[in-house]
Amino acid sequence: MAIGKAVVVTEQEYIGIDVEKEGIGLTVKPGDVEGWKKSILYLLENPDIAREMGHRGRQLVKKKFTLEIFSRKLAAHLHTF
Repeated sequence: MAIGKAVVVTEQEYIGIDVEKEGIGLTVKPGDVEGWKKSILYLLENPDIAREMGHRGRQLVKKKFTLEIFSRKLAAHLHTF
């Protein structure tokens, strides 16, 4: 996301972001090798869509996942101990 590329991720509860809802990539079920192949092929065959997903991903990183934001959240968490 940080380099402005669409992402393909394995569906799991710990990632903390819904890449499809955010419009930044595609999600694949765990163990679904064909799903990975199809997702990657889809992005390769649809460069305009992939480029737009990448752009949205980069904007999301700049908005929510900067070092400053991470540091602030970490500091707040550490203060709870």
